[in-house]
Amino acid sequence: GTWVLSKGSECQERTGSYTPATTDWYSIEFRVANNGGGGGCQNTSQYGILWKKSADNEWCSIKLYDAEGELLFKTGRSDIKLVHTAPVIISCQVRKNDPTILDVKYIVYSQNPTVNVRALAFQDGERSFLKVVRPETFVKDLNGNESAKNIGDNIAANVEHSLSWKVSADWAIDLAKVKFEVLCSNQGTLPLDCMTIPSVNGNPEITVSYNNQSVENVFNALMWYYAKGEKDLILNDGFLYGGNEELAHSTDISHVGYAITYVFKKMGYEGLSGELLNYAIGATRKELRFNSSQHNVLRKDVLKGSLYIGQKAYCVVDISGGTSAMSYPVTYLDSCPLSGWS
Repeated sequence: GTWVLSKGSECQERTGSYTPATTDWYSIEFRVANNGGGGGCQNTSQYGILWKKSADNEWCSIKLYDAEGELLFKTGRSDIKLVHTAPVIISCQVRKNDPTILDVKYIVYSQNPTVNVRALAFQDGERSFLKVVRPETFVKDLNGNESAKNIGDNIAANVEHSLSWKVSADWAIDLAKVKFEVLCSNQGTLPLDCMTIPSVNGNPEITVSYNNQSVENVFNALMWYYAKGEKDLILNDGFLYGGNEELAHSTDISHVGYAITYVFKKMGYEGLSGELLNYAIGATRKELRFNSSQHNVLRKDVLKGSLYIGQKAYCVVDISGGTSAMSYPVTYLDSCPLSGWS
């Protein structure tokens, strides 16, 4: 709730400072206002932030790349990290004495100590399945260290890593303009807003997600699973197939329903359908669907059993403890506890 930077007119540099009262974690939100267009504050920024501890002699910098570029900064120590996992390419260049090798330095900012990392390259800088190349052959870096150990699972976060890709081993091309990308496992998952429906009189306990998924998130997830080298993914002339279904082509999702079903299964979920879907709609009082426009999911470890369809489950919250209570007892009934109610 504190403005740190000055709020002048558009197209001006901003300066400002803030001294926290206590040594703790503070969330820093950074936005850019589209004043000229009247659009208000935007969620995304390509700007960076300079920071330092009062005892430090030099400024350090970190760049925000997307709408999830929120920062956590803890006073009293030289530590700053992203709330959301974010891979950043530090440098990428062809090796001078061997143009078949691409030397890359990267870092993944994360609250987790380790992350899962994969890589992709894109001809002409076009992020599409028509121009994608999956780097698989890694050699020693410029310091003579095995760079292959810096890609895969359980890679240390918040420290610099080197990758040296033997391009000629994975890509039959003489000359090309290429964009190299580091991906992390969070890009292979879709955000879920979940609620759990308890088991009531023979109904299974299920957890459903009731939020829609963006095409961009689904596309990024497919990129992650292709980078992982999933055996059931086939890429042919820009068309990506999962099993017998066409999932994506070039820069587009061909069939959102097939694509999101594929990603959900990789995440360990399956789509709601039939009587179980109808039961979830009745229990949650939400408009749940699983189709090309809205996607809701069911945990794969759903308890199998006969469905209890046709009667309402009543949720009763005991608030007799008063408004100061931190939580209230909850029970579920098959019939309404009050006469005249439905």
